[in-house]
Amino acid sequence: MGTENRIVVVGGGKSHVPLDTDGLLAANSDDRVATQKAVKTYADAVAAALGIQLDGMQNPEGLVFAPEVVTESGVMPTASFIQLDSAAAALAMTFEPVAGRLLVITQKDAGTEGHTVTLGPGTYDGTNEIATFDAAGETLILMGLSNTRFAIILNLGAVGLTHAA
Repeated sequence: MGTENRIVVVGGGKSHVPLDTDGLLAANSDDRVATQKAVKTYADAVAAALGIQLDGMQNPEGLVFAPEVVTESGVMPTASFIQLDSAAAALAMTFEPVAGRLLVITQKDAGTEGHTVTLGPGTYDGTNEIATFDAAGETLILMGLSNTRFAIILNLGAVGLTHAA
């Protein structure tokens, strides 16, 4: 096998690491490194399975989801990146989970009024359907598991999660 199929690792690692060109990333190996093309093939297949079109959504830094800024209470927009921004009063937002939806919700303003984002029907984590944001930078990153449930990938800050009484 020629050096075009291997990389050299410096600094105490293996001297030759074989490259893996399998676009399924099925090997699950600690001894091989996936090529850029293999990773892109895998990501494109996952995106297609989720109904996401990656072409046209990239810039030199990677995927870009333009933020949609919400300044008034109501139904949550369908964008993937939502910024809550109302220092004057607490926002009260509602929306329904969607299977396969990746969603980032963050508080942009510095207010402490307690913006709420309520799911109906459904839950964020199997129990709670109300998320309360009360500080700048608080963020939830969510993935829709079904039309009634979001998985919390990350709760950055201290977004409060509660159950409606």
